[in-house]
Amino acid sequence: MLPYIFRGSEFQGFLIEGWSHGGADDLLRLAPGNRPPAEPYLCIVPLQDAWRADRALTEAAGLPHFSSALEPAVLDDVRRGRALLLLDLSNEGMGWFGNVFEALHDFAAGAGIPLSRLVWLDQNRALPGHYRTVLGLGEAGIGFEHYDFFVKHLLWMFSPRHPAAVIGPDPEAHIARMFDPGGKDKLLLCLNATPRLHRVVALGGLIHHGLFDESLVSFPGIDRAKDGDVGSEERMEAHLAAHPELAYLTEGCRRAMALRNLQVDSFSETGNALFNRIDHEPYRRTFLSLVTETELTDGHVQRVTEKAVKPFCLGHPTLVLGNPGSIRFMTELGFHDFAPALDHLYDRDNEPPRRLNRIMGQLVGLAMAIRMNPGAWLGRVREVGAANIRHAASGRALDTYVARHERPLFERLHRRLHATP
Repeated sequence: MLPYIFRGSEFQGFLIEGWSHGGADDLLRLAPGNRPPAEPYLCIVPLQDAWRADRALTEAAGLPHFSSALEPAVLDDVRRGRALLLLDLSNEGMGWFGNVFEALHDFAAGAGIPLSRLVWLDQNRALPGHYRTVLGLGEAGIGFEHYDFFVKHLLWMFSPRHPAAVIGPDPEAHIARMFDPGGKDKLLLCLNATPRLHRVVALGGLIHHGLFDESLVSFPGIDRAKDGDVGSEERMEAHLAAHPELAYLTEGCRRAMALRNLQVDSFSETGNALFNRIDHEPYRRTFLSLVTETELTDGHVQRVTEKAVKPFCLGHPTLVLGNPGSIRFMTELGFHDFAPALDHLYDRDNEPPRRLNRIMGQLVGLAMAIRMNPGAWLGRVREVGAANIRHAASGRALDTYVARHERPLFERLHRRLHATP
């Protein structure tokens, strides 16, 4: 087993939090007393935010740099190859920020630590390619690994290993309710906990195509945006002008930016606090989900969050407005993609505006088919939805994530730890 210690926080980090929920518990163990053990070990630093790796940014914020929590003995063990230093950002999937990695290079040089003994752990599987291309390092430099904390946590919540599994002991009853035409009173569900530019455009698309009033939509309003992500109407119009293929949505986006305090679930929590909150009722009332993921990229971010996992586990037909490859990620976990009722070819398209337009065009056709014969349409998707519900409720989806992603991660860390620095 791979022994570990953690530093810098009373919280052991999202990797350990996720691993403890039905994970590969035969591969990892906390060293006694959280002290460096006699054998080679892993030192985990829960970053939680990428900027905490940059000393200039932590000093500007009046906060300690992560390295201040590392005692000389631990740094010496990393230096001598007895330990790996793992920076745990498995709660995030950031794009390329060169200053963060330049700061890490400076830290390693100052501490005399080989870059190969540093491991950056996050959700974005495209990040290593950017790092090596921009810095011209080839296979050298910092090590990269990936872990999807929110995906793992949600799969655990649906599995029998959770003390209060989401679907409960009777998935067949959930299947019956989910595909009962009499329980449906809206076309689609679109949850948007945090305002983002692409989410406003998506809502503008629903408004433009006459689908908004037939939908259950959550949206807190642009004044709840993070880091100026939505900004002003001028910024929105500049974005649309930069993408002429979206110009037809201008009026719809103006109306979307005026929306405030739309809520369809029963929770008082907002934003990130909703990651493990699931209200069944909006899914039962609607025919399908339009998931607006955390980002909509050209592939420079490759990750899926809990936003897409929830409807798949609940058997809800799902279109994902996010990063390319999102549907493929879910099917690799054993879920079915609702083909041929849904066409997921957009998932391979690296152009975000074109991907959005393809999804909107498909929604128009789906709405027409559902309006004409809702029972028949549900009949087309029931078998796939029921299979997805059983896959999640049986724990097989969780087991697949552990086998495909979690266990290989710890095995690679073990090999890296015992490699000659």
